[in-house]
Amino acid sequence: TSGNVSGVYAIRPCFNMVMPEVEGGVLLNAADTTYQNSSLLASSYPSFATELHKYTTETSGTTFTPKTGSTTVNGVTYTYAQLLLSKLAQAVNLGHDMSGCTFNLNADVDMSVFTIWSPIGRSGFVFSGVFNGNGYKISNLCSAGSGFVGLFGYVSGSAANVKNVAVVDSSWYTTNDNVGSIVGILANSATVESCYSECGISGGSYVGGIVGKSTSTSTIKNCYNKNGISGIDYVGGIIGNNAGSTITTCYNVGAVTGNGSNIGGIVGKNQSGTFSGK
Repeated sequence: TSGNVSGVYAIRPCFNMVMPEVEGGVLLNAADTTYQNSSLLASSYPSFATELHKYTTETSGTTFTPKTGSTTVNGVTYTYAQLLLSKLAQAVNLGHDMSGCTFNLNADVDMSVFTIWSPIGRSGFVFSGVFNGNGYKISNLCSAGSGFVGLFGYVSGSAANVKNVAVVDSSWYTTNDNVGSIVGILANSATVESCYSECGISGGSYVGGIVGKSTSTSTIKNCYNKNGISGIDYVGGIIGNNAGSTITTCYNVGAVTGNGSNIGGIVGKNQSGTFSGK
């Protein structure tokens, strides 16, 4: 199949710029007006926990839920839920994989305060914890990322689980590969479950409504996509390329188109592994 995506979906224009308070699309020391050099955060996990404590409720030092309320930094007001997502992205992209930690949402999160979203995880830096959206919606993410595009860029590990997440009214328009509304790359027995996307998505190769590409016995289950998806090669309604993973009880109702090969309603190319869907 080739051509352009048909259908109606929300578009939030992306601009190649970031706010003054944001480095790489991620707020630094979000709970006050002091910003620290990223090398300080990278030095140890406890430093991240100390920062996070300012705007989350912690359980046993490993489970984090946003506090109710907001804070103002340099004239811009951020909810604590926005800060949870932004600080998590920064910490993972500096090398904290968050293994053994759980992050919960307790309200819908409008991310339009951030001009550009830097996905959670990238090449060489993965998310290995648990993220539970609890069915709340994350909206107005806008990314033109490089190689790993989505709410999460790279999720890896048998204990890694992204669940109950809804990403809506967001813009994933890029020429890069590994584009998924929920996860760009899912690897090494990680799981995505009970998630859905209502976003316009366009990328290069390995483009999916939920996950761009999966490998090594990962799992995608109980997920769906509702809007149009386009790419070049390996483009699917749920996942662009499945290499050894299991995909169950997923469905797609969005148009899927590509200019090359391996285009599918559920899976662009099933190299190995199994899938069932609608």
